[in-house]
Amino acid sequence: SSRFFVLQSIGPTGFILRDEGDQKFKACIGAQHSCSCGRCGDEHCVHTAFVLLKVLKVPPDNPLCWQSSLTDGEISDVLATRQRDVEKREREAKQAERRAALEAKRQHRSRQNDSAAGCSGAREEIERLPFAEDDTCPICCDFLLPEGPAREDGSRERKAAMRLLTFCKSGCRRTMHSQCMKHWADHRVSVGEDISCPLCRATWPSEAMVELRRGAGLANRRKAVFWGHSCKRCRMLPIRGVLHGCLLCEPIVELCEECFLHPTDPPHVKHPFVRRSNPSAPWAPALRTVHDTQVQLHRLREQHQRRQRQALEEILANREFGPEDYELLQQLDRPEVAEPPVPAVAAVETEEPLEEYLVRSACEHEPARAEWLRAQTALKDAAAGPVRGRCPPARCTSDDVSCAFRCESSGRLVRMRCGHVAHRS
Repeated sequence: SSRFFVLQSIGPTGFILRDEGDQKFKACIGAQHSCSCGRCGDEHCVHTAFVLLKVLKVPPDNPLCWQSSLTDGEISDVLATRQRDVEKREREAKQAERRAALEAKRQHRSRQNDSAAGCSGAREEIERLPFAEDDTCPICCDFLLPEGPAREDGSRERKAAMRLLTFCKSGCRRTMHSQCMKHWADHRVSVGEDISCPLCRATWPSEAMVELRRGAGLANRRKAVFWGHSCKRCRMLPIRGVLHGCLLCEPIVELCEECFLHPTDPPHVKHPFVRRSNPSAPWAPALRTVHDTQVQLHRLREQHQRRQRQALEEILANREFGPEDYELLQQLDRPEVAEPPVPAVAAVETEEPLEEYLVRSACEHEPARAEWLRAQTALKDAAAGPVRGRCPPARCTSDDVSCAFRCESSGRLVRMRCGHVAHRS
C-alpha cells in the first residue's frame, strides 16, 4: 500500500527514494541489502522490496525477491533483465515517435495546402508521444493509468486520469505523473540543479514548475476527504489522505498522515493510534517507529543551521559589501545539500487484528490509580449511564471493584481510562 518516488540513482543498484510523507531513504541492493531506514537486515524492508519489485522489475515469483543478499552473478542477471525491458520500451518509444513525426508532417502539409502562403506563422503545439496501457511512470514505477474504467477510451475516469499526467516538452515527449514529477523537481531544486526530464535529461523551463504544482494539486484533491475533521498539528481542514486518531486523548486528537509521520517533530510519540484510509473504510492499527535520538539530532541540526544563517545575515547587515563578502553571499544563497539522514519516524506495516491491537493498547497504557479514581468518581456522579457511550453499562465503585463485563474470571483486572475495570480476556 506504500508509494515511493525514485529521486536519484546511485550506480546501477542504489537509489534515493522519497515517500508520500517527504522522507528520503537510501536503498541499495547487493552482497548485503541495506537501507537508511534501519530495518533492513535478515529480511527486506519495504524500500528494498520496492527497488527489487518495481524499479528492477524482478518478478514476484522469482526467489531472488526474498533473498537478503545477491551474488555478483545474480546482480548481473537482474540488471540484464532490467536492461532488456528498458531497451524494449525505448524501441517502442522510438517507433511511436516516428509514427507521430510522420503524422505531424502529414498534418503540417495539409495545413500548408489549406492556408494562404505566408499567413501561417503560429507556433505548433507540442504533443505527447502515445503510450500503452501498461506503461509505467519512471519515478514511482506505477502504471500511468490505474486499472479499471480509466483505461477505457472516452470514459470520464480516463479524462480525469489524463489531467494528472504531464510529459517532457523539451526532449523525449514521454509521459509521467505530474505529482511524481513535482517530487523529482523539488529534489533537483533542493540540491541546486536545474529541473530536467528523468528519462532524457533535457532541461525543463522554470515556468514548468507552475504546471507541476497544478497537476500535483489535482492529485491531492483526488485523495479521500474527511469532512469535519481537522489536523491538530497543521490545522488542515478537512483532512485529506489518511486520518489518524489517538486512542488515549480526550477529546480525540486527529492528525493527517504528514504530521503523523513528521520527520523531526512527531506529535504524541508515546500514544497508540488508529488510521482510516477513507471515510467508508474500517479503522486499522497505525504503527510507527520513532527514534528519539534522531528526533533530537534533527532539532539540534536545524537550530544550528538557523543560528548560523542569522549570524551571517547580521554580519552582512551591519557593514557595506566588498569583494571579500562574495563567498558569504554565495553561502547564504546556496541551498543546503546533504545526504538523506536516517529518518526519525517511519510507518510500520502490521497484520495484527484491530481487536487485539486495542486490547494490547488498553493494557500497555493502563492509567495510574489516581487518574483512574478521578474517572471512577465522574462515572459514579453521572446521572445516567457511563461517561462514554462505548463503555458497557456496568458500574464499578471503590468498595466493589468488579469486571465491567460481569464475567467470572479470576484473572488480573485492568484499569480503563473511563473508570471501569475489565479482564484482559
